Amino acid sequence: MQFLTNKKQLLQLMIVLIILLANLGSVNLASFAQSDQPTSPSGPDNLEISSADIQDTYSVYIPQLSQDYPWESPFGVEATQPLLESNTLLQRAANLQVGIARMSIEISWRELQPAPGSLINRGLLATFENELRGLKQNGIRPLVMVKDSPYWALDPAKALDGDGQLTSCGPINEIYFGDFATFLQQLVEWYSTDEFNVHDWELGNEPDVDPTTVPRDHLFGCWGDIDDEDYFGGLHYGKMLMAVAPAIRQADSQARVWIGGLLLDKPKSLDPKKDGYPERFFKGVLQAGAAPYFDVVAYHRYAHYFDYTDPTGTRYDYDIYGLWGDVGGVVGKARYLRDHMADYGVDKPVVMNESGFGCSSNHPFCEAPDDRFYESQATHLVRYFIRGLSENISGLVWYTLNGPGWRNAGLLDASQQPRKVYYAYQYLSQKLQYSRYLYVMNYGPGVEAYAFRGNSHRVHVLWAKDDEILDIIVPISSFIEVTDRYGNVLYDHLNPPLQIGSDYYSLQVGFEPIYITYSQ
Repeated sequence: MQFLTNKKQLLQLMIVLIILLANLGSVNLASFAQSDQPTSPSGPDNLEISSADIQDTYSVYIPQLSQDYPWESPFGVEATQPLLESNTLLQRAANLQVGIARMSIEISWRELQPAPGSLINRGLLATFENELRGLKQNGIRPLVMVKDSPYWALDPAKALDGDGQLTSCGPINEIYFGDFATFLQQLVEWYSTDEFNVHDWELGNEPDVDPTTVPRDHLFGCWGDIDDEDYFGGLHYGKMLMAVAPAIRQADSQARVWIGGLLLDKPKSLDPKKDGYPERFFKGVLQAGAAPYFDVVAYHRYAHYFDYTDPTGTRYDYDIYGLWGDVGGVVGKARYLRDHMADYGVDKPVVMNESGFGCSSNHPFCEAPDDRFYESQATHLVRYFIRGLSENISGLVWYTLNGPGWRNAGLLDASQQPRKVYYAYQYLSQKLQYSRYLYVMNYGPGVEAYAFRGNSHRVHVLWAKDDEILDIIVPISSFIEVTDRYGNVLYDHLNPPLQIGSDYYSLQVGFEPIYITYSQ
């Protein structure tokens, strides 16, 4: 019996060594796969290409090992009303299985400390604290944004709205950076405890906005300076980070300091005389030497629907349509920020911490959008987030969870009932749980496709780039099923696609994303 026990232990040790060696191999092979993309036939006429060409044959995968690797969902939501105002919102977020909740309405320095040196009015934070407890119970990480500043701390020369009045979304006077640091340190000490579990702090919202261009006391960050041709106020914001980050980290060694999510509306100003150069704001942060004082770079991306203006009914990819070129805004903004960081020898995680797909403003259609809008919204959420994952964007947050939302972008309607986009998000989150992105797949011209690997299967997410129907083929040997963006099964072995020869199925892909699941 002792011999058998030792033999069993030896066998277990051998298995562990095999797994470790295989895993080491998978890292190198996966890297090779990204530079030498597998290809696939685009239709039934290309049967000379083997089924191995569209399978992930370059990576060694060990299910026993990957089931244990730490998983933290990159998906998130933001609400514009307290999550516990009713039980509905928190439960809706939990049912999405998101990992991040951006808390953008709870922490106002102006409201919590209206006079210099006064005690922070913690009584105003009772609802916020209950929200944090609820998020922890549901395994959702809070990202807490600190917004507007008290009037006494503002820079009187820069924190002015279009009418010349002080505005709380303007930049802080440098002589009060120490007061801001003390305020933040107190918050971090309170909320980094195990009870609340806050370790992510975002300083401002869209700070690359000049306060003269928005209404007074607006939610924007408003550190932008239209008269600063070099850095659009980013240098001043960077100095603030350098002053407050040490206090935050002193209070919590696990704290992560986030740059306020950048609007980054355009890669290049179209009208510098009117708008200045807001795209230079982030460069100013880096130029200030602030890179060691922040941990995460965040940005925002929105697109707006206008299909109702096209009598042909043609559908468009609104992420690609615009100023960010063929890669679109989700990917283009991330690359823009990384290029700037590379210029300064900096490498930080990039997060799209606010995104959405809404209706165009000031149009009667948008008061009551029809089903075309809601279908397009569901389609674009999948496109946004899959492209983001392919670009190694560390987090993807939708604005808003509650409905109807800004320009009807909410995941829920006015009664807080799920819209189609909610169900598309829920399935995306569920389908890619415990998975990792591998590489772009080639299903032929006109098809955009991305490969992911889960614990016991592989998933390819794909769609036609334009509004058309394209034929593709898939190998029968590893095929499991095809589902639409809501999780409805379109094909499986009980209801298979058209078979071509002995090795392939033929099916069609259109504008709406589909998921093809393969075995390992």
